[in-house]
Amino acid sequence: MASSRERRFILWFEEIGADDAPLVGGKNALQGEVMRHLGRHGARVPPGFAVTAPAYRHFVREAGLLPDLKRVMSGLDHRDPEGVALRAKQARDLFLRAKFPSNLEGEITKAYWKLCSRRSSGAIPVAVRSSVVQEQLSESPVGLHDSFLNLKGEYAVIDGCRSCFASLFTARALTEMAARRIDPVSSVLALSVQQMVRSD
Repeated sequence: MASSRERRFILWFEEIGADDAPLVGGKNALQGEVMRHLGRHGARVPPGFAVTAPAYRHFVREAGLLPDLKRVMSGLDHRDPEGVALRAKQARDLFLRAKFPSNLEGEITKAYWKLCSRRSSGAIPVAVRSSVVQEQLSESPVGLHDSFLNLKGEYAVIDGCRSCFASLFTARALTEMAARRIDPVSSVLALSVQQMVRSD
């Protein structure tokens, strides 16, 4: 039986480390590791939180996406670029039209405003990035999944999370998964929501 922590939709960077990659993805796990162990030595990581793999699974289940995703992905052939592109668009459209579960939306919104309250009295810009959970994809080329920068306000953040979840099904990602014999329907994506900082 999964622990309550393993069922959570939100985990803050300071709560996670390398061992949490199956829960929050490799990118998030690394940020948490740096924050927890190198912060005291001067390494600075912009604050933020992970939207976990269970959150993705909850979205897919509550929105009833699984049967349609299976149908769209049936017969996927990475040697057919036009077919991959069509299936990728169809799959992403399913996510973009789906109803976002209200409890997940509420938790992301609450965490966003908590992050804002730590940094300012109003809404702050954040980045919403994808964090790969699938172990076989952790060594894949970067840029398979989408990231969104300078999102400000809860509605923009929720839209960014939805679009990042959908980007599990980009044409590049599908081609990579098919080539590695990974079932995209059973694959999972986690996200990070992180304060934007000036490059200087």
